Amino acid sequence: MTSLAARAARPLLCLALASSALACGGMSKEAMAPPSAPELAHAEEPGGPPAGLFAQGVNVASAESGGRREASDAAKAGPVEASGERKIVRDATVRLEVGREVQIAPALRAVHQVAAQTGGFVFSETNDTVVLKIPANKLDDALARVGRVAKVRDKNVSARDVTSDYVDLNIRIDNARKLQARLKELLTQTQDVGKVLEVEKELARVTEQLERLEGQMRLLSQQTTYATLTVTVEEDVKPGPIGWVFYGAYSGIKWLFVWD
Repeated sequence: MTSLAARAARPLLCLALASSALACGGMSKEAMAPPSAPELAHAEEPGGPPAGLFAQGVNVASAESGGRREASDAAKAGPVEASGERKIVRDATVRLEVGREVQIAPALRAVHQVAAQTGGFVFSETNDTVVLKIPANKLDDALARVGRVAKVRDKNVSARDVTSDYVDLNIRIDNARKLQARLKELLTQTQDVGKVLEVEKELARVTEQLERLEGQMRLLSQQTTYATLTVTVEEDVKPGPIGWVFYGAYSGIKWLFVWD
C-alpha cells in the first residue's frame, strides 16, 4: 500500500517541482533583464519628471537644438550667400585738372552729364567737388566718361564685401518681426492691467529696434545698389618767375632731405 501511494504521489510531486522551477526561472529572467533607456535616465536623475514629461522634455530639447541649428545654418548660408550673390560696396574718387579756374564750372557740368548718362544722380556738390551716386554695375563706365572730361590727376577705387552684414541684418530683422507679432498676440490674450503695461513696454522696445534695423538695411541696400563717385576739379597752378626760382632751388637741394 505504501509503495502504491508513493507511486501515485510521485507525478504530482514532479509537476509541482516543475511549476516552481518555471516560476523561479521566469522571475530570474526578469531580474536579469537590463533596464530600458528611460529607466536609466530616471536612475541618473533622482526625482525627475514622470516618463511622459521626460519624453516630452527630450522632444522640446531636440526642437530647440534643431532651431539653433537652423539659425546657425541660416547665418552661415543666408539667401544671399546660398544664391552665390555677393553684396559689394564700391567707392571711387577722381581728381581732375583743368588749365584755368574758369574751366572748373564747365567741367562740373560735364560730370553732371556723366551721372545722367549712366543712370545715376547728383548726391551733393560744392564749388569744386561733386558727389555722384552711380549704379554699381555702371561705375566703370562712369569712370571712363569722367576721364574724358579733363586730365585725370589721380584716381582711387575701393570695394568692400558686406555680404555677411547683409545676412546678419536679415536674420535679426526676421527675429524682431516674429517677436513683435508674438507680443501683439499676447496683448489680445491678457486682461491684467499690469501684464498689459509690461507687454506694451516690451513691444515699444522691439518696435524701435526693428525700425533701427530696417533703417540699417535700407542704407546698406542703397550702398550696394549705387556706388559713390566723388569728382574734384582743380586748376593746374603753375609757378611764376619767382616761383620757378624757388622750385629750381628746391630741385637742387631736395636730395639733402629726400632720397629718390
